[in-house]
Amino acid sequence: MSKSCVTAAMVVLLVTFACCAQGCKSATCTTGSVAAAQAASAPYEGICRVVTMTARRFAFNPSTVVVNEGDNVRIEITSVDVAHGFNMPDYKIDIPILPGVPQVIEFTADKPGTHEFHCDLYCGYGHMFMRGKLIVVPKEKAIPTTCKT
Repeated sequence: MSKSCVTAAMVVLLVTFACCAQGCKSATCTTGSVAAAQAASAPYEGICRVVTMTARRFAFNPSTVVVNEGDNVRIEITSVDVAHGFNMPDYKIDIPILPGVPQVIEFTADKPGTHEFHCDLYCGYGHMFMRGKLIVVPKEKAIPTTCKT
């Protein structure tokens, strides 16, 4: 098999893996490059907060995301180096993030408080430090926004 055939087969496998990733168990969560293509062509109705995030050894950027309770959130995340994972147990979100393949995560921030997320796919020596947090501000202390919740 030629090198170009092997490369093409690898690309197909990576795209298929990204499109078929079923790690996100939330009913309101959308993952995969198909969702990213839809997001680029037409905005999702009701999305209030859009966060563009990158994953790289050994950090998420931004590592802290602040939203109001009731906000419909979209996180658009891409790895810029190696395969990573994005796991936020409080929202039952667990997806792989492949290099250069955007993933879209959507959910309603309905749980006030601080919710940790982390990389759950070993990415090297500093993997255990690859963490972040989602802060959901309660409605009674909501930060000013144009969102309608």
